[in-house]
Amino acid sequence: MNRVQSYWKMNIWRISVGIMVMFFLGLTIYCFELDDKFSIALIATTITIYIGLIKQNLDDDKLFQDLFQDFNSRYDDKVNDLFNKLREEVDNENDLGEQDKLLVIDYLNLCSEEYLWYSKGRLLPEVWKAWEQGIIANLKIPKVKELFDKECLNENSKKSYYGFIEYIEKKI
Repeated sequence: MNRVQSYWKMNIWRISVGIMVMFFLGLTIYCFELDDKFSIALIATTITIYIGLIKQNLDDDKLFQDLFQDFNSRYDDKVNDLFNKLREEVDNENDLGEQDKLLVIDYLNLCSEEYLWYSKGRLLPEVWKAWEQGIIANLKIPKVKELFDKECLNENSKKSYYGFIEYIEKKI
């Protein structure tokens, strides 16, 4: 799909709403024979509201982009390398070291922040679903699951995870 087609597909609702509003505005002015000053004020108000809605949508997109970049940068190579190492371990005899525990807890905090923003409607559902699948896969790692159970499944800890613990418990 080329860029123009992509733009039209993504913005068809804005264009459609704009055309419909202008049509009904013109129809209203014509049918009620509104005077020029009122007509101009009505048109200006409509344009202002429409531009405001577009601006709000752009601000929402910018917030999403900022959140997405922040979350992805915080899930860095150290976390990914740790989970890959833990997946490959044959024996689960050794406990996690203190640094690794802190890294996993930081990861769980990151997950809870992602969930918070998702529950507020600031993350796209398809992005959250992809992240959720990764979270579930990481929680299947025995040492991560053990730490999760120990650190997160008591009532005091649940409160500091913004509803994430209750949500993810149902998924794993």
